[in-house]
Amino acid sequence: MQGSSSVTPVMEKLKEAYLAVNKEAEIEVQESDSTTGMTAAMEGTCDIGMASRELKRQRERVKSNSNRNGRNRSHRKQKQHIR
Repeated sequence: MQGSSSVTPVMEKLKEAYLAVNKEAEIEVQESDSTTGMTAAMEGTCDIGMASRELKRQRERVKSNSNRNGRNRSHRKQKQHIR
Protein backbone atom coordinates (compact mmCIF):
# COMPACT_ATOMS: atom_id res chain seq x y z
CA MET A 1 0.00 0.00 0.00
CA GLN A 2 1.14 3.50 -0.71
CA GLY A 3 -0.02 7.02 -0.03
CA SER A 4 -0.86 9.66 2.51
CA SER A 5 1.65 10.29 5.28
CA SER A 6 -1.20 11.09 7.68
CA VAL A 7 -2.78 7.65 7.07
CA THR A 8 0.52 5.75 7.31
CA PRO A 9 0.62 5.42 11.15
CA VAL A 10 -2.86 3.83 11.18
CA MET A 11 -1.94 1.46 8.35
CA GLU A 12 1.27 0.45 10.14
CA LYS A 13 -0.83 -0.54 13.19
CA LEU A 14 -3.23 -2.50 10.98
CA LYS A 15 -0.27 -4.18 9.30
CA GLU A 16 1.13 -5.26 12.69
CA ALA A 17 -2.23 -6.68 13.76
CA TYR A 18 -2.72 -8.53 10.48
CA LEU A 19 0.78 -9.99 10.55
CA ALA A 20 0.21 -11.24 14.09
CA VAL A 21 -2.59 -13.44 12.75
CA ASN A 22 -1.19 -14.10 9.25
CA LYS A 23 2.54 -14.57 9.76
CA GLU A 24 3.21 -15.56 6.12
CA ALA A 25 1.74 -12.33 4.69
CA GLU A 26 3.99 -9.80 3.00
CA ILE A 27 2.86 -6.22 3.48
CA GLU A 28 4.77 -3.11 2.51
CA VAL A 29 3.61 0.37 3.55
CA GLN A 30 5.12 3.20 1.49
CA GLU A 31 4.60 6.74 2.73
CA SER A 32 4.12 9.51 0.17
CA ASP A 33 1.00 11.61 -0.45
CA SER A 34 -2.66 11.01 -1.30
CA THR A 35 -2.27 11.74 -5.01
CA THR A 36 0.67 9.35 -5.37
CA GLY A 37 -1.20 6.64 -3.47
CA MET A 38 -4.34 6.94 -5.58
CA THR A 39 -2.33 7.04 -8.81
CA ALA A 40 -0.34 3.95 -7.82
CA ALA A 41 -3.52 2.02 -6.99
CA MET A 42 -5.19 3.05 -10.24
CA GLU A 43 -2.11 2.06 -12.24
CA GLY A 44 -1.87 -1.25 -10.43
CA THR A 45 1.58 -0.67 -8.91
CA CYS A 46 0.14 -1.15 -5.42
CA ASP A 47 -2.94 -2.91 -4.06
CA ILE A 48 -4.19 -0.17 -1.74
CA GLY A 49 -3.92 3.58 -2.20
CA MET A 50 -4.03 5.54 1.05
CA ALA A 51 -5.70 8.95 0.94
CA SER A 52 -6.56 11.47 3.62
CA ARG A 53 -9.01 13.31 1.37
CA GLU A 54 -11.74 12.53 -1.13
CA LEU A 55 -10.85 11.94 -4.77
CA LYS A 56 -11.06 14.90 -7.10
CA ARG A 57 -13.40 14.60 -10.11
CA GLN A 58 -10.46 14.14 -12.49
CA ARG A 59 -9.20 11.12 -10.51
CA GLU A 60 -12.69 9.62 -10.46
CA ARG A 61 -12.86 9.87 -14.28
CA VAL A 62 -9.42 8.26 -14.63
CA LYS A 63 -10.49 5.45 -12.30
CA SER A 64 -13.72 4.97 -14.22
CA ASN A 65 -11.95 4.88 -17.59
CA SER A 66 -9.29 2.41 -16.45
CA ASN A 67 -11.96 0.08 -15.04
CA ARG A 68 -13.94 0.31 -18.27
CA ASN A 69 -10.84 -0.83 -20.14
CA GLY A 70 -10.55 -3.92 -17.96
CA ARG A 71 -7.69 -2.75 -15.75
CA ASN A 72 -7.53 -2.65 -11.96
CA ARG A 73 -10.89 -4.31 -11.25
CA SER A 74 -9.58 -6.04 -8.11
CA HIS A 75 -8.22 -2.72 -6.80
CA ARG A 76 -11.62 -1.08 -7.30
CA LYS A 77 -13.31 -3.68 -5.10
CA GLN A 78 -10.72 -3.27 -2.35
CA LYS A 79 -11.05 0.52 -2.28
CA GLN A 80 -14.82 0.32 -1.92
CA HIS A 81 -14.43 -1.67 1.29
CA ILE A 82 -11.73 0.54 2.80
CA ARG A 83 -13.61 3.83 3.04
